[in-house]
Amino acid sequence: MAKKAAAPWLLPFRSVASLSPSRLSPAIAQSDITLTVTIALNARRNVREGRQQQERIAALQAEVDELQQKLGESEDAGKLVSRHIKLLHRYNEAKDAAQILMGRLAANRQTTIRQIHKDYGLTQDD
Repeated sequence: MAKKAAAPWLLPFRSVASLSPSRLSPAIAQSDITLTVTIALNARRNVREGRQQQERIAALQAEVDELQQKLGESEDAGKLVSRHIKLLHRYNEAKDAAQILMGRLAANRQTTIRQIHKDYGLTQDD
């Protein structure tokens, strides 16, 4: 019984290494070379990108370590931020209260808040 030839559409999926170069058409041989080169280039690029990512991670970790040293080993960044937020709230409440008092003082003296600021030597930033 004669050996049945592989279907032509299966040829790209067969191992090209098992075929002798004389049996490959030039188009298939060229596409195999192109595919091999593409795979090799992609592998090199992936390795290079992986190295770059590792270097970036190492640089970021070094930056985190440096900032932690500046902050202090025992300080927690989250607690520090929370403390600053609480202090800002207290400052804003005090500033609002001062503005209310200045408004009442201006009403009592029948003048403007701007004039009260001038009388007490306050600037726009105060």
